[in-house]
Amino acid sequence: MKADHFGSLLLVLMGAFGISLQLLIVATFVAYADYRKTMCIRMMLSISVLEAIQLSCHFLMSLAVVFEADLVGRTATVIGAAVVASWSAMLPQHTLLALNRFLVLGDMCGRGARNRYSSIIFNILLSLCWLWGIAFFVLLQTPLSEISFIRDWSAFKYNANKTFASITGPIGTANMAASPSLCLAIYLVILFKLVRHRRLFSISSSDRWANNSRKPSETPQLLNKAELCLLLQSFLGFTLIGLLIIANYLLSAKVIPITKSVLTSLYGLWIMCCTFSSVLYLVINKTLRRRAFLLLFHWSKERDSSTITVSHISVTQKVTMRPRAFTS
Repeated sequence: MKADHFGSLLLVLMGAFGISLQLLIVATFVAYADYRKTMCIRMMLSISVLEAIQLSCHFLMSLAVVFEADLVGRTATVIGAAVVASWSAMLPQHTLLALNRFLVLGDMCGRGARNRYSSIIFNILLSLCWLWGIAFFVLLQTPLSEISFIRDWSAFKYNANKTFASITGPIGTANMAASPSLCLAIYLVILFKLVRHRRLFSISSSDRWANNSRKPSETPQLLNKAELCLLLQSFLGFTLIGLLIIANYLLSAKVIPITKSVLTSLYGLWIMCCTFSSVLYLVINKTLRRRAFLLLFHWSKERDSSTITVSHISVTQKVTMRPRAFTS
């Protein structure tokens, strides 16, 4: 099978576009303290970094096919290990994001000290996800693993007969099955709660209480647009990952024959999956979109401008006035 140069060129353009958007989103998240202090946004930042790594790997793979260059030796090992490690670290982080949205929706963490403990636990779990990905990357760099790039297939080949490859392969497969399954279960519970308590979680753009005659501590808050947007972003991102996993399974099981167009479509879906979150951020989040464009055009004095009134309070915290662990 000869490489599909036209399809690879299309993937190069898609990858370059996706990398640009992800870097813009990451820079925006890092530039503003209210984003960095919000647990949910911190998870999304971490996922965006991992998606940018995957996009960079696919960009280099497609670029090598277009220019008929071979990725050999350490270059092939680093790129091939990076795409697998970043994917392996990203899946459990989507599960953590879903769990965070579930706790926010149900107010199950409590207030005060328990809020702080919840944030600490999420930070620890997020760090463990990164250590998981780093461990994969390091194991695949050793002589006990073997990664080669097959240009005609525009794909990396992992020698399953090597010691570490025989270990990381089954672990990666189990991770690809367990994390999305748990994530799906959490989102189904969230959907059930939204349907069951549709009156309680009515969509509201304000921070008014459902019953003004009660004290705030006794009255459940409404689900506001900011929280709904975060929930929608996390769910749609997970949906694309699920489609990618299903497509990869059908290809591995040879249900779908391996052709140039099928491989190009699979890589295109992967790139779209890693790009979609950044597009969604810019489409449905007005504040983030404004900040990103100001950052893009190097308007470094945006915070001091009299024409721009951006609060340093988190977007979701500003709307709900809840403790940060609930809306983060």
